[in-house]
Amino acid sequence: DITVPVIIHGGVAAIDSENFSINVTTEDGKQITDNIENLTRTYSYTKDDGFIRSGFSKIKENYNIIISGAQNIKDKNRMTATRIIIFPEIPASPKVNSLLNK
Repeated sequence: DITVPVIIHGGVAAIDSENFSINVTTEDGKQITDNIENLTRTYSYTKDDGFIRSGFSKIKENYNIIISGAQNIKDKNRMTATRIIIFPEIPASPKVNSLLNK
């Protein structure tokens, strides 16, 4: 069986520190809950630091984010993240921002 990774791009809508998950809103208005596991690798990209390892605690609401992972078979609005890249200096797209700030 081959599992094809799902890639989503959007803005961080909410952070659940207790359950180590984040909610991401995409440009088309979808809400995806991403579970962060031990296998998840988180990175940050900034102009000064470039591409560096990061962590769950560095993810903030409204951050522009790209996540790749495996979709939950029972719930298409959930996935387990394997790779996360956050862009603290780049705001989420205007479409995403309007959805995040509702």
